Amino acid sequence: METPKKEPQVCVPPLHCTLTVQVMQQGSPHATTHRKVRLILGRNNFRGLVLRMEGPKHSQQWPLHNFQLHTRFHKEGKATISLKDSSTNLMMSNAPPNQLLVLLKVLHTKKAAAEGGTKAATARQQLLSSRPSAFEEISPLTLKECEGARKRDGRPPLRECNGTQQQQQPGASPVTSKRRLEDAPGGRDKVARRNNPTSLTAEQRRVIQAVQAGQNVFFTARGRARASCCSVWGVSLPRNSTFVTASTGVAASHIGGSTLHSFAGVGSGDGSLEQCLRLASRKVIAQQWKRCRHLIVDEVSMVDGLFFEKLEAVARTVRNNDKPFGGIQLILCGDFLQLPPVTRPGQQRVFCFQTEAWDRCISLTLELTDVKRQDDPEFIRILQAVRLGREVPKIRAVRFHLAYS
Repeated sequence: METPKKEPQVCVPPLHCTLTVQVMQQGSPHATTHRKVRLILGRNNFRGLVLRMEGPKHSQQWPLHNFQLHTRFHKEGKATISLKDSSTNLMMSNAPPNQLLVLLKVLHTKKAAAEGGTKAATARQQLLSSRPSAFEEISPLTLKECEGARKRDGRPPLRECNGTQQQQQPGASPVTSKRRLEDAPGGRDKVARRNNPTSLTAEQRRVIQAVQAGQNVFFTARGRARASCCSVWGVSLPRNSTFVTASTGVAASHIGGSTLHSFAGVGSGDGSLEQCLRLASRKVIAQQWKRCRHLIVDEVSMVDGLFFEKLEAVARTVRNNDKPFGGIQLILCGDFLQLPPVTRPGQQRVFCFQTEAWDRCISLTLELTDVKRQDDPEFIRILQAVRLGREVPKIRAVRFHLAYS
């Protein structure tokens, strides 16, 4: 007996952000800012949508029955919910962009589903009701709700194609759409890649879960497995407190970040610790250090170990925090078998993992073994042997074949 397929669902995790509540009083706005709060989307005892704020000092919630969404800057982790009845604006900022997008999409779809269903209880009915007040987290968004919302918005339905949801072109029959997709050279693969998000392996998901849990992580991988994780972190961590860096300018340009030296503000880093501290204590640089909560460093194998120790000491001093690396969460990636530290001629080469600062800071080391750029198992084994500096007969045979073929 076949197990029925489980309908795809989208869950809404709590959103960690900064919330500014702006209320119009006597024609002038009065704003209150709440930092480091959790926003939870839920329902009250009348099944009405409610947004709840849980902060370090107090909690508050707002009913969402007549509101408007402003999402122009959601890619920057910003959005606003305007409550028309109470002349209140809930302005969210410094939120992980992908989690913010999920909350906004689910809120929009749930609102559309509520408008097409039963009529909500009025304020008078709620006041006269004897039901006890309650709050329940919102249920996951289902495919049926998405289809209903698209239909009410006048948009074409989604159709199933290769196990993924694809949008059918307006005015095109299923037959012509399928033929056009199959006839186009490489069309099916290109469409699937364009519409599907980057698929993550179980190993990559484990790294991301460790990062989201706040651990200081170093992970190594071959191929583009590291790049996939870095692209996810770019939108899953708060933008204002996350800094994406790399050991060189070329590596930094590939991930849309800056060099580690530029972030640290210590120049070349060849000076003494006192000189580095003096440079990092400049107002703008010190503010950057204090704002940083998550530091991503790609190609960390090229970072000199002595420079890494200086940075760790600078972080503790500038941030006035005795925790490892000043309490900053470190997310380091690279391959120590691939690229060695960059040093000046005649200078001793010290890897980061050989320092005491590394032992204090890094709490978890992971290796991603899934290869993204090759699918030939035999060739992958040969590449791994070359990577480890091992000479095996198979490698000699391949080299001979390539040299004389």
